[in-house]
Amino acid sequence: VYKRQVTMWINYFDIGIGNGLRNKLTESLVKNNIEEAKTLVSTAYAMVIFISVFSFIIFLLIPMFASWSKIFNVEEIYNAELHSVMLLIISAVLVNFIFSLNNHVAYANQMASFPGFKQIIFQFSLLVGVLIILSTSKHGSLFNLAVIYTLSTVGSNLILTFILFNKYKNLIPSPKYFSLNHIKSLMSLGVQFFIIQIAALIIFATDNMIITHILGPSEVTNYNVIHKLFTPVLFIHGILIAPLWSGFTESFSNNNFIWIKSTFRKLNLYTLLLAFVIVILAIFAKPIIFLWLKDLSFYSFPLVAVMALYTFIMIWNNNYAYFLNGISKLKLQLYTAVIGSAINIPISIFLARNMGLGSPGVALGSIISLSLFAIAGPLQTTHILKNKR
Repeated sequence: VYKRQVTMWINYFDIGIGNGLRNKLTESLVKNNIEEAKTLVSTAYAMVIFISVFSFIIFLLIPMFASWSKIFNVEEIYNAELHSVMLLIISAVLVNFIFSLNNHVAYANQMASFPGFKQIIFQFSLLVGVLIILSTSKHGSLFNLAVIYTLSTVGSNLILTFILFNKYKNLIPSPKYFSLNHIKSLMSLGVQFFIIQIAALIIFATDNMIITHILGPSEVTNYNVIHKLFTPVLFIHGILIAPLWSGFTESFSNNNFIWIKSTFRKLNLYTLLLAFVIVILAIFAKPIIFLWLKDLSFYSFPLVAVMALYTFIMIWNNNYAYFLNGISKLKLQLYTAVIGSAINIPISIFLARNMGLGSPGVALGSIISLSLFAIAGPLQTTHILKNKR
């Protein structure tokens, strides 16, 4: 869990360059301005490489100020192993940090299936690696698992990068196309994305930390089991919505509001269907968990109910966030995200500890934080589509 949290934090440190590239590159491709498109790609890669090198230097300095065992709240005897594991994991994440721009290049070219294909390769490679470890070693090793993770994630990214730029050779990044002028273009949009990303990170990625320090590490497992119960719904929604960001960018650039409105009608229908699935999962959560884990100690009706609502609000918000992100209308989303992130931790702690709600209180705190955009997002979207601007 903690490895995922730390790598998630690092993945946001591109200062929004990836999302800025996605929008700007889509606009350039719509205009068929290939030279500008290649300049944008080359400049974005150069910026992310610089950030990755700088981040690695910062990472090397962390042990001088705090041990990894204290950061992750585990016994001191695990510190040496954690240091080796984190060195390997962070190195892999920073390499992928650079390669991750291929996702945005693929999305800008309306190739939403490519990032999904990369995930399939990654998950399959990870599964094979874990099976190899289990068959060749009697004792578990966090370091060996980190090696498998590194090989799987870097390998899958290399494959996607080769396939993508083999198809779009005219977009292969080159130092000759690096442009200082385009840094401002990417950063002006990217910084807004970055602030929203950091705010979202505080809301989504601090739940486990709060639960660990208030209720103990064991409660994190219960929380994540219930969360994973609803993960398939988020996965399905992610597949449905993945290509729409760049689709909204392209359609808005071409003033194709008919397509946008039609897409939203379909999206609302899909959201209703997913809401029905969420309700079914909540109703049958107890038998599902028993069939899954053969252990009902993980089941908690209050946590299931709150997590069901949490899942729906994430889906609801993403529908409108993808549209507003795609057309670069970020200010209202930025304001609600910053306010939500500011109140998230204190509200979650208050509900979990002071009100005695436990882990459901932490999830409820996140729901309250997300509710600001759940109201503001649809209102802004309706206003934009009504006024066609």
